Amino acid sequence: MSLRRLLWAGTAAYISYNLVKNRKVIQQEAMETKELTDEATAQVKDILKQMTIIQNQLPVVTGIVKDLNKKAEAFKHEVDIRTKQMPLLRKEDASTK
Repeated sequence: MSLRRLLWAGTAAYISYNLVKNRKVIQQEAMETKELTDEATAQVKDILKQMTIIQNQLPVVTGIVKDLNKKAEAFKHEVDIRTKQMPLLRKEDASTK
């Protein structure tokens, strides 16, 4: 056997020994990693579901915004008319006294 093969065999034996020695720790870490991965996957699914709900509600919100803009414009128009009428009303009150 050449020295290179002996070094590779020794390295493989050392790695195998450490894996067997620390197998419980490695198993625990693997389980924790799987749990975290599953939790992250569930959160991503929930986020995607929430985004779908938001996208479905977007036309409703857009309609409400348009309606509010129309009402605000009508209110502004009414305020402008009443503001213009105020001096005329004051003149009429003054002339009746």
